[in-house]
Amino acid sequence: MDGGDQDEGPIAGPRNIVEQALPVLDPELPGRGPRIAYMGAIRTRVMASFRACWAEASGPPAQRPALVSALLDAEGTVMELSLSQASGSAALDTCALEAFSAASLPAPPEALLTSPGPDGQPVRASSLRTSDLAFVPVAP
Repeated sequence: MDGGDQDEGPIAGPRNIVEQALPVLDPELPGRGPRIAYMGAIRTRVMASFRACWAEASGPPAQRPALVSALLDAEGTVMELSLSQASGSAALDTCALEAFSAASLPAPPEALLTSPGPDGQPVRASSLRTSDLAFVPVAP
């Protein structure tokens, strides 16, 4: 090949042309979609109350994390709380549940409330079940 000839092969890198729109990420897939960021926002709001409660608590040490999940309405109001796994410390379990109840939670993102219906049209849910949040003893 002399200096003036150029290879007509494909170009790699930033010049690649995308022919189709990228697929929408399923919010239920671990590590994908808006669920991770939303659960992080919930954890941030709940942990301040949890730390304050735990600083005042006493009792036997926890044997494992307390796992709490909640049913939230479309505005982020807690409709139902459940202790998915007890920690072995009643004080820790109580603090986890009370912290969740006391926190002012953000409304879920629209992407977590909307899913395709049987006809393919979007259907908006009126509530969202959170993933389990783990609570472990923390230093005050």
